[in-house]
Amino acid sequence: MDQIPVIDVSGIVSRTSKGDVKFVEASRLIDQACRNIGFFYITNHGIAKEKIDKAFQRAKEFFELPASQKLEVDINKSDNHRGYTALGAEKLGDPSDLKEGLDFGIEMSIDDPDVKNTPNQGPNQFPPSLGEEWKKDVLDFQDLLLDLGKFRRNFTHHDR
Repeated sequence: MDQIPVIDVSGIVSRTSKGDVKFVEASRLIDQACRNIGFFYITNHGIAKEKIDKAFQRAKEFFELPASQKLEVDINKSDNHRGYTALGAEKLGDPSDLKEGLDFGIEMSIDDPDVKNTPNQGPNQFPPSLGEEWKKDVLDFQDLLLDLGKFRRNFTHHDR
């Protein structure tokens, strides 16, 4: 495999029968991509292009902030591994990773019982300078992705 696979997941997302040809083929291709290359693109996932464009715009707005504003939500200020990671701050090998990151998880109150009993659960950090609409857009897109992620349950035990 010398390129990133592009996989049509419509047969999985639509919750069709596990015997459906589109379901089986998408499941097989996802399995193959995960085993051989480690990642893949998906098409026909049901998320509107406008929502994706808005998410990219929101990411651009964050990463264009001055370093001082991004560092207001530094991941090291979080007890649950949420927030900004500066360029070169992560090191999975030598040299350091050449990327910035902004990690979010499911938004949970610090008082939620699951937060107290489960590592990496809790509130996200949001940059104050970007406001409540930015936060709402990010969380709305995250909800769409979480819903899309539920399709994985449909293909985990397909016939090979």
